[in-house]
Amino acid sequence: MKLQFQYQQRRHHYIEIISDNDSYTLTANDGYYTNGLKFVYGWNSHKDTTNTTIHTLEIGQLMYNAKNGSYRRKEELDRPVTAFLYARYGSNILQKAIIY
Repeated sequence: MKLQFQYQQRRHHYIEIISDNDSYTLTANDGYYTNGLKFVYGWNSHKDTTNTTIHTLEIGQLMYNAKNGSYRRKEELDRPVTAFLYARYGSNILQKAIIY
């Protein structure tokens, strides 16, 4: 399950804050993926009348753990406990449909 908050100041810019955690829905089973937090800034640019380009910048953090979140010895782990930070840029070009 994902909690997502979006603030749109104007039509061409937006900000998203996404909190993602498996314990929002899976209270009895941790299930490897633990949580994540993402910040997204997006904007679109109109270079001509037929195309729109949507740009996004995203930074985030994702955490993973063993199948069972509670363990006492490292021998009980079935996979590494890990986390990472990332940054991502994306762009999508949308072309207006031409109807004949």
